[in-house]
Amino acid sequence: MQTEVPDRMRMGTALNWLCCIVLAGAVCSCGSSFRFPAEVVRLVLPRTGSEIVGEVQLPARRTFAPVPLVVLVDDGPPIDIDPRRTQANQIQQLQATLVSNGYAVWRPLRDAWPPDSLVVRCPDKLTSQVLLGFLSARNIRGIDTARVVFVGFGQGGVIAALAAERSAGRVHALGLVNTPARSVDRTLLSGTFRDSVNLRRLEQFFDDIWTDRYNDSDFVMNGRVECWRSWVVLSGEMTDRMARLSIPTLAVQGTADSLLPLLDIERFRRAIGRRQLSQVHTAVGLRHDLRDEIPDPGQDKKAISPRFVTIVLEWLKLVAPPAG
Repeated sequence: MQTEVPDRMRMGTALNWLCCIVLAGAVCSCGSSFRFPAEVVRLVLPRTGSEIVGEVQLPARRTFAPVPLVVLVDDGPPIDIDPRRTQANQIQQLQATLVSNGYAVWRPLRDAWPPDSLVVRCPDKLTSQVLLGFLSARNIRGIDTARVVFVGFGQGGVIAALAAERSAGRVHALGLVNTPARSVDRTLLSGTFRDSVNLRRLEQFFDDIWTDRYNDSDFVMNGRVECWRSWVVLSGEMTDRMARLSIPTLAVQGTADSLLPLLDIERFRRAIGRRQLSQVHTAVGLRHDLRDEIPDPGQDKKAISPRFVTIVLEWLKLVAPPAG
């Protein structure tokens, strides 16, 4: 004999199923809109008395997956001789763009050269400070330590390349932007960019730093002599260093960069060769400060070149795609 199910029981069962469906939909809805908020994480740095920045920006994201870290290494003297530090504003714009595209970003040398300062600091010390901070940054929860990319601008490219070489394989890829491919003395002695009086003065100075005229601690031409010697040696090894490194590499040089001859990017092109996931770009109209020489109609004259930003983003998504 079949027992009939009362109408009240049928209605209760239907309501239970309806509640389950509504609850499941609510959970799915919450999950799709949930986001980790963007945040700034402090690094644990030794007390070195330096101007190294101890903050890493983490992006907002919808996933627990760790995010790649991009280390932007600012330019500074001796190549960048602009006391206004105009390039810093464009790097700040790039930093904001990278964070909005899902990358964690650290600018360790953002404050190394404040406005109106042309002090030449020793590259070895800068590199060591960056590496100390990098070791701390790798411990941040949410950072993908297998996808760390260093991008250096101008002389910051020398620091970035040194850090990549000395990082024992912890740097996944390297970018060089408007970075000299020759030693500092050869770059600064280029007759194309110097008048005859300053040219003779620079020639005499670089001759003298290798003689007994100066002690290492002597302060000449906005820097200690030992720092100048180090810059000359380390920057002169750039093409050999790039040839030795096996990591994916991006090299970009603007045709409107009045500080560097275009032959430098060709030296990097030969050094990088056909390395996997590597690119070499001659950015037409890009200045040393990362702005367009002739902006498009309606384009903010102080804005970073959108064509340059596209080059960087497309390469980063190739070598270190952000979490979905």
